[in-house]
Amino acid sequence: MSLRAEKAVVSLALAALLHPTFQAVAAVASARYVPPPAWLVTALDQLPAVPAGAWVYLSWYPATAAVLFAGRETFRRAYLAYMLAFAVCIASHLLFPVTITPPAVPAEGGLSLRLLAWVYAADRPINLFPSFHAAVAAILWRLRPASRFGSAAVSAWTVALCAACVLTKQPLRPRRGRGARRRRDRRHPGGRGAKRCRLHRALDSCR
Repeated sequence: MSLRAEKAVVSLALAALLHPTFQAVAAVASARYVPPPAWLVTALDQLPAVPAGAWVYLSWYPATAAVLFAGRETFRRAYLAYMLAFAVCIASHLLFPVTITPPAVPAEGGLSLRLLAWVYAADRPINLFPSFHAAVAAILWRLRPASRFGSAAVSAWTVALCAACVLTKQPLRPRRGRGARRRRDRRHPGGRGAKRCRLHRALDSCR
């Protein structure tokens, strides 16, 4: 089989496998998500959403096709790494279904806001840990060109992509159920949730 034919067959196979499988796993995971452990919640969750990050986030989709320009050995290493990352992510999403509640997006706004709203509608906030976007970005970084400029460009894009995942609230940020939050506040009456409630009552009394 020629290299061109191999790339075409592999690309069609991955396209037929990845998206439908992620959608099927999302349907299963959305019905049985569990409250995440405390170690999964970090200071990054407090960062505000940055709509402009949606542009970088969407650049992941054409970037994954960059391996089509590689030689046979590099191409095979890339798609085998894609499949390994896919298998690990699918297994984790089924066993550890982390989902989020995305921030509200205003109905009217600039182009970046509308793009972010489209991302939330098209790319449901399920199957988030581990991040397949970040895994593929790491694979592309590992296979980056040897030239100084090419290596620097891929490295910068990888960092920007991971930052965009955080700033668009697409990966990692877990959703805690209301019941879990109420149980935590009952166990710790002076905890952060209870303090927020007291602060809100104090503010309301000043209005």
